[in-house]
Amino acid sequence: MFVFILCCICQFSMQYKDFVNSPKSDSIFIGLIRGNYRISDFKNDPVVLWLWRSNSNNPEVDSLLKKIHLRKNFHLSAVLRWEAKEADDYETKSNKLYLAAQFDSSAIENFLSFISLGLKHRDPKPIITAFSLPVFSDFRNQLFIITNMVILLFAVVFMAGITYIVVKLTYYLPALSHRTRPRKHSQINDLIKSLILLIPILVLRNFYIIYICYSILLILILNNREKNWLRLNIIALLLIFILSLPINNFVAFLRQNNNSYQLYEVVNYDSFCNLETDDNKELLAYGLKQHGKLEEALSLYEDLYYQGNRNIAVVNNLANIYFLYDEPALAESLYHLAVITNDYGEPYFNLGLLKLKNIEYAKYSRYMEGARKRNFSSLSKEPIDIKPENRDFYRIIFSEKLKFNGITRSIYVLPIFLILILTFLPIKLSPPFYCTSCGRPVCKDCLQQIDEEIICKNCFAKFKSTKKKEIEEDLRRSVRKSRKRVKNLILYALNIIIPGAGLIYLKKHFTGMIIVCFVMTGYIPVFFPQIFVKPSGWITLPFFSIFFFIAIIIAILSYITSFSLIRRHNAN
Repeated sequence: MFVFILCCICQFSMQYKDFVNSPKSDSIFIGLIRGNYRISDFKNDPVVLWLWRSNSNNPEVDSLLKKIHLRKNFHLSAVLRWEAKEADDYETKSNKLYLAAQFDSSAIENFLSFISLGLKHRDPKPIITAFSLPVFSDFRNQLFIITNMVILLFAVVFMAGITYIVVKLTYYLPALSHRTRPRKHSQINDLIKSLILLIPILVLRNFYIIYICYSILLILILNNREKNWLRLNIIALLLIFILSLPINNFVAFLRQNNNSYQLYEVVNYDSFCNLETDDNKELLAYGLKQHGKLEEALSLYEDLYYQGNRNIAVVNNLANIYFLYDEPALAESLYHLAVITNDYGEPYFNLGLLKLKNIEYAKYSRYMEGARKRNFSSLSKEPIDIKPENRDFYRIIFSEKLKFNGITRSIYVLPIFLILILTFLPIKLSPPFYCTSCGRPVCKDCLQQIDEEIICKNCFAKFKSTKKKEIEEDLRRSVRKSRKRVKNLILYALNIIIPGAGLIYLKKHFTGMIIVCFVMTGYIPVFFPQIFVKPSGWITLPFFSIFFFIAIIIAILSYITSFSLIRRHNAN
């Protein structure tokens, strides 16, 4: 715990680092220990408050920190989530989380932690708080959601394909084993050959190998309609793979493995790293200004301005630096340029502040009214910068070189593409595959034909052993009834394992695949949570119960729908 907190503190603002390394911190710390100072004396100094909090268990510090407006600090918010996770009682967990949200209200980790806390303790207040946080407008959270939604979509389509293949294999396995050489027609030989064909499932137990092996095997026996559903699944996988290539850059961002994240961190958080870039000077200049490095920010903004980049953010933010450097003439000329060329509220507000500083009250009121008409208002006494938008970061992400090996390795996609090609080749075993009476597998060596009816040798011998038509009809009804029982047993077993699989077995492919995809959206987060991407520094309260609850609801709906459709089919 101490090591973790130390790592996070090391990423705190430069102000905190400088203070900790200064003699002043020692004198204040000793004064607090001896009682010469009270912690409330430093209620407006977050640096001193956090230093004392890190070295004492004084609960008063947390209440003081809640009252201070602080710039976002992801690392200290993570420390507080860790403390909430380790806390034993509900009140302590809640207080830690609320303070974590004070440090970083946009972190999706806080959002999920509040929901988890509310569901676990059946208290709606944390859930209401979670949805009041500005989570979905944050760029990092958007990448997190998009990335994991694409992963979920890919996994759902893949698992739906696996389900389709396993169901079709269940139906066609007796015929495939019967047609496999050597063709010695006995149930024991067919059983042994079936077990040999099931080796990838029984021994390897790898979903990808199962998909590849049995797709190739089923191509030999599926009819055109069934092949089309296999083709559709493969095409969907290939399209998702192609569309997911930019997602690999999203993953690198979330894991802090590229310059884009460092730039985002400089712009949004109270942490700083030495970052040099010639491509994104505007964002870097904004980040430098937020960290108080006005000279460096001024140099970058002036370079951008005199090189012809005079968008609203550059002009307004450069004018703000001139405002702070008490150069009103330069600041006013840039504010006027921003007001003329754009319809943002910030330049009006900033120009109003400048007029107030120059004791020009009439113009101050006019420009403040102009800002309000453009839906902008603020209580700040300092000029307001125009913050970089999410689209600026998306532009940076999409301009990076695509990585072909990320969520899915390209080497795994090639065999799936080859299977798609094989489905169009005229490679197929000749039907019929089953006896129309009892359902046993047949081949050209053992089938018998009565008029247009294809039956096996056993049925042929059984039906022709009697000369009475009534007895033959009774035998046929008995055989069909026995076949229906076996079919229903397999059908219901498949549908119990995965809702919708029974409908695929009945060749109601469209409805079955929709229900399978629906149920997989609930099952995959519960059974395969390791496939999802967690951003660097991921710390939350356990939220498995959230996904488990969603999976239960989805499963109940899927079971009710699929079994009702199966009953309706059997009734007809």
